[in-house]
Amino acid sequence: MCSSFENKLSGLSIFEKMQKDANGNFILDDKFIEPEKKRIRPTDLITTIFNSENNFIISNSHWGIKFDSSAKSPLIFNSRIETINSKAYWKKLFTNYRCLVPATGFFEWKTEGRKKIPQRISLFNEEIFFFAGIFVDNPDGKLVSIITTEPNNFMKDVHNRMPVIFQIQDSINFLKGSSDTALNLCSGDFNNLELKLEN
Repeated sequence: MCSSFENKLSGLSIFEKMQKDANGNFILDDKFIEPEKKRIRPTDLITTIFNSENNFIISNSHWGIKFDSSAKSPLIFNSRIETINSKAYWKKLFTNYRCLVPATGFFEWKTEGRKKIPQRISLFNEEIFFFAGIFVDNPDGKLVSIITTEPNNFMKDVHNRMPVIFQIQDSINFLKGSSDTALNLCSGDFNNLELKLEN
């Protein structure tokens, strides 16, 4: 969790929504490339929001951190908040390299016989939400891992993990707050989120 999500909104529409609904100086990177895929899987190009000196830059990254290009090196596309909080390297990454990943839905799978049926999960009454993430820089650009946590009451019947999901104001607080503030935001129970599931 999660291994597939969607973002149906363009970089420009995300920029316009953030300018309208959030406090902050938002910049659409002039090198931004619109991702070709709306249904996103690990290694794909994604839209990402980074904090740079209190400017919020809407830019690109690739989903999944790989520290070594060898085939044996794992692709870390999800990072557990419990690991981030308990291991020094990941805590340092969380302190200095946080980001947001805009999404309009994410997917889990239900097994029926030999088939796995995708289930789309999104927010009621909200077109867009934001995953908490961490990133590393490499010569080819930024690599991002989505932060996961314990499931809320809704997600317990779907999967034993869920991505950390923010609406707009908490997403900005996650980016610009202290590491303690960001950690507290990631460690909530998220039962206030109104999620819906579609087969």
